[in-house]
Amino acid sequence: MKKLGYRLLVGTMGVGLAFLSACGGSESDSGAEFESPIDPGQQPEAVSQLLDYYVENLAGQDASQGSPPEPSQGMGTSLDVRKSNVSIFSGNTFELFLDFDSNSPLSELFVQVVGASEFITLGAEKNSRKAVETVELVVLTDTDIGTGTFCLEISGRDTAGNVSNRDQVCVDVDRELLNALEGNWETNCISTQSGSLESAWTVENADVVEVDTEYSSSDCSGTPLSVQRREFYLGVTGNSTTSDGQAAYEVYITDYTNESRYKFFGCLLGSAGDVFNIGCEEQPNFATQFQREYQRISEDL
Repeated sequence: MKKLGYRLLVGTMGVGLAFLSACGGSESDSGAEFESPIDPGQQPEAVSQLLDYYVENLAGQDASQGSPPEPSQGMGTSLDVRKSNVSIFSGNTFELFLDFDSNSPLSELFVQVVGASEFITLGAEKNSRKAVETVELVVLTDTDIGTGTFCLEISGRDTAGNVSNRDQVCVDVDRELLNALEGNWETNCISTQSGSLESAWTVENADVVEVDTEYSSSDCSGTPLSVQRREFYLGVTGNSTTSDGQAAYEVYITDYTNESRYKFFGCLLGSAGDVFNIGCEEQPNFATQFQREYQRISEDL
């Protein structure tokens, strides 16, 4: 069965909105199978299948086998990627600013994962009228991409058919938190206003199933009052600290238990071996402190 990977839209696309990626998981759109998470430095073909691109005024993306068109010699057409290196968390979106300089407006962009056998063409839907311009290329990654580095080569073609040089940017991907959270977790008994509760998490890839069991007793004994099951996606977006100075990751949770009404939460999560702490607030609020502590459930049990 094809698993779903995820992308988290950040930056210009809006922070905290997650969506299911049809090309993510253990099978790509082309039918190629791979184990998740992939090694981005060793599996360029898989990386190529797990990326999407967006540029305003450039239509869609078409995949072609081989390499992009060769640069035109002596025509003065150039493309410069302002950054040579980008660091992201797996599943994040990032922006690249490209300076395109030519005697004619930009018509197409070509993007290729270094080492992959295909490249992407972002074709013109509405050509710019400017011969010199800055283009914002939005790159959407997938949580199936593991820790490591991949590189992109980017070039452009103007309306006169002149092709620029190929400039390169390398992307360092951090998936360590998602790797560390994989598995089963539970809290100790937590005191509540109505009694007590126990919570359990099962984490696979970036999917989380949470089960909260509530009791009228103060020690989680007796017949449960209720059992609530939630399903959500967890996306890591940055490093932060709690209000009392503890190191934490910024995490956005998309609760898709009710498919007709997604809920979004801003969380802080601190991970240390077989224990993690988390605090969440429903958006537009964002947590400032940890609220629960989970311990890993031993696989020997």
